[in-house]
Amino acid sequence: MIDDPISKTLNIVPYDPTSDDKKIHNEGDTEETIFQADQVVARGNMYDIIHESMEAVKDLARIASQSQDPETYSALATILRVSIQANKTLLDMADKKRITNNKGSFDQPTNVTNNILAITTSDLQQMLLDQKENMNKKK
Repeated sequence: MIDDPISKTLNIVPYDPTSDDKKIHNEGDTEETIFQADQVVARGNMYDIIHESMEAVKDLARIASQSQDPETYSALATILRVSIQANKTLLDMADKKRITNNKGSFDQPTNVTNNILAITTSDLQQMLLDQKENMNKKK
């Protein structure tokens, strides 16, 4: 136990940086298990950051509206940028998780065939004219 006069005065338990209360990994964990646990913790942290930043945006927007202070609006813009960056980071984490799970991207085929249309410019011009005529007939 750490001898801390402030903790004694306030009658609280002092912070012990060597404590293993928040241990995430066990000694026998594989790299994959550690990586998955880190992903879960990081995603949870990102959700917390996004939630807290949105609460701060609401509060600061009220303050900025009432005070009309340019510095308050500047702080609001900064919090919005941080929130947007946190959302982007969360999406990047989801992409990386999908890649590490070898699932590829959402609802996209694994094989893609590129079709090449080999026509002359006069053929293309005729196709466009025909399409334009069909559009005019439908009106």
